[in-house]
Amino acid sequence: MTFEQLEYFLTTAKYMNLSKAAAELFISHSAISKSISALEEELGTRLFVRKNNVLTFTPSGEYLQKQSAYLLQIWNTTKQQLQLIENSISGTITWAIPAIFETKLFSTITKMGQLHPEINFIFNSEDPLLILQTIKNNRADIGIVFSYQLDELDQNIEYRYLFKDSFCAIVNAQHPLASRESVCLEDLKNECLIFPPKRANINPEIKPLQKFLDFDYHKIYQANGLDELFFQIAINKGISILPKGTLQGRNFDFKTLPIRDIEDTYYTCLVWDKKNTNPVIPFVTEQILSQFQTETLT
Repeated sequence: MTFEQLEYFLTTAKYMNLSKAAAELFISHSAISKSISALEEELGTRLFVRKNNVLTFTPSGEYLQKQSAYLLQIWNTTKQQLQLIENSISGTITWAIPAIFETKLFSTITKMGQLHPEINFIFNSEDPLLILQTIKNNRADIGIVFSYQLDELDQNIEYRYLFKDSFCAIVNAQHPLASRESVCLEDLKNECLIFPPKRANINPEIKPLQKFLDFDYHKIYQANGLDELFFQIAINKGISILPKGTLQGRNFDFKTLPIRDIEDTYYTCLVWDKKNTNPVIPFVTEQILSQFQTETLT
């Protein structure tokens, strides 16, 4: 059994269709069919039941699907480690990350740090609106920004999407609004809105922010930091409007409520300067994106 056969098997399992699997792998229908048949013969068991061009798993096929994903992950990690040994990849990466996503991203980057101890990571918590400038000035190698901040005409900034997000109301699970599935801004007008630090620096012309920043709230409280913001929500002193992803990785008894007035979605992006000559950037960005996509899918 080869890793190529496992890849062919997993792709077939993904589509339950040999033609679609062959198309994704850029091989012929007969080639993938022969590979699956050879794998079944070697293992001494049927993996798929074929009937009227429709595939279904046998119990053996279902078991192998679970094990194959694990085996391929080990194999890919081993190849990456061998690549590091061969190419002697080492160095330092400086990150510029908004405080609201430190927890969500920390677990992903930590996994990479554990796999690649020869790479040093330095973290700087930055005002989200200043991160692009920090990257352009080479004060950080890689940053995390929101897609609505990107200037598509800027040819020097390279970016990749990490995950889709949207603004939502964050309330204590005991708050009366927590019984709802969604809210509108009018529902929040009598609440104490708790904003994160440096709200004064937010550009109100940014479309996803425009509606809720301009709304006339009964009371606004400016927290000194995210810890205080979450504390005030925890003791039911107010609510906040933040990206939904802010709570991922944080264990709070809060509820996130979609805001019907604010339907805009955006992406959180990995960014770096194309002119930055740090040789570790290509490897780190590739690995982070790979790990992050795996986490998102699971």
